[in-house]
Amino acid sequence: MGAFGFIFRQLTDKPKPLPKSVNLQGKTALVTGANGGLGLEASKELVAHGLSCLILGVRISSKAEDAKKAILQINPSVIIQLWEFDQESFECIKVFADRAAALNRLDAVILNAGVKRITYGKSTQGCHEANIQVCNGNTIVANLTL
Repeated sequence: MGAFGFIFRQLTDKPKPLPKSVNLQGKTALVTGANGGLGLEASKELVAHGLSCLILGVRISSKAEDAKKAILQINPSVIIQLWEFDQESFECIKVFADRAAALNRLDAVILNAGVKRITYGKSTQGCHEANIQVCNGNTIVANLTL
C-alpha cells in the first residue's frame, strides 16, 4: 500500500489497551523522555497497572517535576525517581547505564528520548547532526549499554 496505507493506518487504527489483568506490582521500569509526549503516556499506563517503581530518565527541569506530579495522581503509591538523562551526551548515557546496572532489578525499559530540531546543527558533542545523534545513534548506544 505504500505511503497511503501507512497514513491511513495511522489515522484509523486504534491501539488496543492493556488488559486490566496485567499486574505490574513489584516491578521496576525505566522510561527515557518521560517528561512529555509518548514517554509520559507510557509511564502513566505502567503506573495505572500497579507498577511499584518508575525511573524517569529526563533532562532535569520543571517539566520533569510536572510529569512526576501527573503520574502520582494516577497511582500515589508508586516510587518515582528522576534520573538525569541527556541523550545528546555519551558521558551521560554511560553514567546512566552504570547507575541502572547497579539496580537490584529492572523489569522493563522504554527508550523514548528524542529531539526534533527544525534547523540543522551539530550535537553538543560535535560528532553528528543533532537529530541523528540523539534519535538514532545514541538510542542504540543506550540500548547496548543498558
